[in-house]
Amino acid sequence: QERLATETYRILSGCIDPGEVNTEPRKNAGLVLGYVQSGKTSSFTAVTALAHDNGYKLIIVVGGVSRILLNQTFQRLQQDLSLNEPDVVNRWTKVLNPKPGNDPAVQQVQNLLISHANALRNGRPTVGPTPIIVVMKETSHLRNLNSLLSNLAGVNKDQLNGLSALIVDDECHM
Repeated sequence: QERLATETYRILSGCIDPGEVNTEPRKNAGLVLGYVQSGKTSSFTAVTALAHDNGYKLIIVVGGVSRILLNQTFQRLQQDLSLNEPDVVNRWTKVLNPKPGNDPAVQQVQNLLISHANALRNGRPTVGPTPIIVVMKETSHLRNLNSLLSNLAGVNKDQLNGLSALIVDDECHM
């Protein structure tokens, strides 16, 4: 547990500081590798929780190249982040493989992201849970995710400026 905590802090410290996104906007990418059964899921789950606690307003997990792997990752996140607890609505909003349309969970995520971005741009504190989107690494699902985020910006391409996101690719070798 001590090693997990140390590595979690080290990983997140290499990421963007959400408090400086508006003053020093930048893109940042990092790569964390691990052997099979080495604790990668525990690691990115811990980084996800720490990112949430430190002001990240969107978490995206690319969680598998098959339904079995995706569901395995989603179930672990639900268990480890207590995503099925009654008070989760105060902390997280979860969506698995979002699709364009009238899905209430997707609309809630879109509304939260716009609200968070507007608050951050106007120097106000954000209110509401952090969206966590878990998506399969497959073309149609990634297109749907891209559509969800692109549709938020609409005509105003700066709509999401100031919003910090953590993107985890559990299948980066693919």
